[in-house]
Amino acid sequence: MDHIAKEAGVSKLTVYNHFGTKANLFTEAIVGKCESHMSPSLFEQMDGENLEEDLFQMGNAFMDIVYSEEAMGIYRIVVQESQHDKKIAQLYHDSALTSVATYLIEYLGKLEKKKNIKFEDKARTAGIFISFFKGRRYLMTLLGLQPRPSREEQDRMCRNSLKLFMKLFDLNE
Repeated sequence: MDHIAKEAGVSKLTVYNHFGTKANLFTEAIVGKCESHMSPSLFEQMDGENLEEDLFQMGNAFMDIVYSEEAMGIYRIVVQESQHDKKIAQLYHDSALTSVATYLIEYLGKLEKKKNIKFEDKARTAGIFISFFKGRRYLMTLLGLQPRPSREEQDRMCRNSLKLFMKLFDLNE
């Protein structure tokens, strides 16, 4: 909190008055990062008419988040700190993954109504979608063994993941 107050040019008391706790500050930082790439407006404009393009936009936005230096740095810290404090891992999960999954679950609900598609478990389906974009390349990048993919590489990776996802759930139009 001292470092944040110093960087913001305010007192530590001001930071505590605004956020209340370190946990709230951490949560707000994570949610803010997610929403800067995957804002609710991104999902609101998706109507399911072009399913593959909608999913491509979502997948690419998710990849923008997870491959960002900030997100990778936060993830590394969470993994390290969770060895001593499981609460930080839960906060990360609840603020990052749950917020992204919530948007996706809402979109899947729209698809069910509009396209006559039925997902047995939308939360599970959202989790599978998210996992398709955090494969081997993500791990290699996280470990510093490969650079972040270029936009062209990321687009290709996203399209390949989408093909598998759409085939798995029989979504090909």
